[in-house]
Amino acid sequence: MNKSESKYFNTAVRFNKALLSLLEKKSFEYITISEICEKAAVNRSTFYLHYENTGDLLRETTAYVLDNFASYFFVDAESVVFSLLVILHVFLSIYLTLSVALNELLLINLFVLSQILAVQILQIFSRLFQYLCSYILLLLGHCFYMYF
Repeated sequence: MNKSESKYFNTAVRFNKALLSLLEKKSFEYITISEICEKAAVNRSTFYLHYENTGDLLRETTAYVLDNFASYFFVDAESVVFSLLVILHVFLSIYLTLSVALNELLLINLFVLSQILAVQILQIFSRLFQYLCSYILLLLGHCFYMYF
């Protein structure tokens, strides 16, 4: 039995759709479990088999919406991972080249700009590198979540 044929999965989808429908009418904090169960045509006890509270359902519904959105893009995980690694490699090469060049210029005192500026440039590049790595790890995590 695959995921879409599972009774548990189908019930979860009904809860997701019920919550989305209710969110069109009112704010999340005013939506009750009873309303969700009524809209999904599922018993309240079944809700508690799936979730502890409405916050759990909201997290799952958010993932459900994102997965549905992502399903419209025909990209395989291997090509995404490969592209991200190429971007990381190029950025790392630029960072290392710049770092070595600035350090060499500082050592031989040929650097026209002040040493403080050179250090600031390296720090900015270092932060950009950290952000890029974080973003790539986030995307990789999302790819593995979606495809594996």
